[in-house]
Amino acid sequence: MFFNHNKRHRFLIGLILILALSGWTDTLWADTIAAMEYYIDTDPGQGLAKPLPPVDGAYDSPLETGEVTIDTAGLKPGPHMVYVRAQKSTGVWGTFPPVLLYINQRTAIVDAEYYIDNDPGVGHGIPLDPVDGWLDYTNEAITATVPIEGLKPGEHTLYIRARNSADIWGPSRSVSFEVLRPITVAGAECGFGRATDMQPMLGTYPMQAEDFAFDSTQETIIKRGIPAPISEGNYRMFIRARDDRNVWSPWFYTDVDVTLSTSAENTRDSGAVEKPGGN
Repeated sequence: MFFNHNKRHRFLIGLILILALSGWTDTLWADTIAAMEYYIDTDPGQGLAKPLPPVDGAYDSPLETGEVTIDTAGLKPGPHMVYVRAQKSTGVWGTFPPVLLYINQRTAIVDAEYYIDNDPGVGHGIPLDPVDGWLDYTNEAITATVPIEGLKPGEHTLYIRARNSADIWGPSRSVSFEVLRPITVAGAECGFGRATDMQPMLGTYPMQAEDFAFDSTQETIIKRGIPAPISEGNYRMFIRARDDRNVWSPWFYTDVDVTLSTSAENTRDSGAVEKPGGN
């Protein structure tokens, strides 16, 4: 059997053994097993090892199945022998062939870092934090938000590497990504269409940036002097924007109701008023 230590918690091994009254020939089937125990490497003496309880909960048969969970904490890396034995009801102890237990050396991850494009040297990258907050597993899950401010538009390479508890840095693993240049708004236009139109069929008109300059990735635009439809009814108002690559966005629209109204003003003149038919 080959097993590894696990991080801070104890690594437990399930062991199932069939124990017979080995070495007893006289009254093998007349006596029953009264106790079972196990030890690792060094015999503490009969009856002084760790108990091995029966699976069925009772020692009442010449043949018993025992199950035990072995704690490997404190065992040095390398081979170990697990010995088990049983005692029959007359007090005599038998033996059972030992089982090989091999403990592998644990080398947990204790440090991780990343860098972009140029290697600053091991230990000088940007630290990475594990998801669970501890770097102590042989395998770690790590998430990070990598800032790209200051990187020029184009292809770049992200490198990640880790150091284990033996102070050995692993090779860098890489992934490529592309930084796109910022795209600014260069223009906008709007127009009207009928209630069923999917684009402005009644003409389009340019729009202005609120700050009077299209020079940002986001712009607040305003509509001034754009004529409304000349007749009342249901219409759609469309709008779209163009970027600095001269690529237009799709048309976006909202449904509107157009209502026409008139108003009269009373005009007053401080001068003389000419009467009809007067001289």
